[in-house]
Amino acid sequence: MTLKSVLVKDLMAGKSGDVGSVSVDATVRDAARVIADMRIGILVIFDANKNFKGLISERDIARVLADHGADAGDVIAVEVATKNVTGCKPDTDLEFVLESMRTKHFRHMPVMEGDKIVGVISMGDILRYLLNERSDFEKQKKKGSVFSKVFGG
Repeated sequence: MTLKSVLVKDLMAGKSGDVGSVSVDATVRDAARVIADMRIGILVIFDANKNFKGLISERDIARVLADHGADAGDVIAVEVATKNVTGCKPDTDLEFVLESMRTKHFRHMPVMEGDKIVGVISMGDILRYLLNERSDFEKQKKKGSVFSKVFGG
């Protein structure tokens, strides 16, 4: 298995498809609550017509807290969100995604179909996928071993 042979849609197959989101009028407090409740690291910000307006991450929230102190929760989330993001398509290979994340220093990438976000993949998703693939490979390798042929393991 090479990273070029693994596509984003392969990773997305094991995900729920739920994308955490808030509206453009949501505060940082609102965004933090959704992130905490959903146990995720990033939210998509949409306007009323479901148009993408930005991404806000745990790191963005920490930065706002450091800059604004007690008033951080009242800041409008879209004001501190990342608006110019690198996305990918479901048929993008994993090598491109990982290289983009490495060189541009981010951990989440929106997955786009046309102009719509259909998911978000994270560095954690990629690691989980690769570890599962390795585990499956190791199991297959053991099944083909002399030990497993003799003892049925």
